[in-house]
Amino acid sequence: MEELVDFLRDRLDEEEIDAGRAMDELVMVATFRPGMRVQMPVDVALHQVPPAVRSHIARWDPPRVRDEVAWRRAFLDRYETTVRLRDEAAARIRAAGHRPDGGDLTRWERAHDEVAVMEPIVREMAAPYYRLPGFRPEWRTS
Repeated sequence: MEELVDFLRDRLDEEEIDAGRAMDELVMVATFRPGMRVQMPVDVALHQVPPAVRSHIARWDPPRVRDEVAWRRAFLDRYETTVRLRDEAAARIRAAGHRPDGGDLTRWERAHDEVAVMEPIVREMAAPYYRLPGFRPEWRTS
């Protein structure tokens, strides 16, 4: 799973860079008739775009993409922290032998259960990237 998380973080970095570039160049080139291309600010150009297309463009607005990237990163951070807490508790339990600390058992159980819930979500987060180089077949969810 560590490699899958790294793969996802790389994709999120790319999406954030692309969104930043788009914000830097919030200009649309519109073609009104053959040979006539006009460059204008997006908010002006969007009035020339059919409503369904305008709605799609708005959903992929750079600030919205950046917000989604931030949410996905936060989720991956929490996942990695939970995996680390699970593994640390497991190591302490193993080191204690026949007398593990009850708190460590509780921490391990809680982290283990959280990882079990979060891991399929991490896999689903990778699903849109299945066509990209570096995506591994074993990461597919179905």
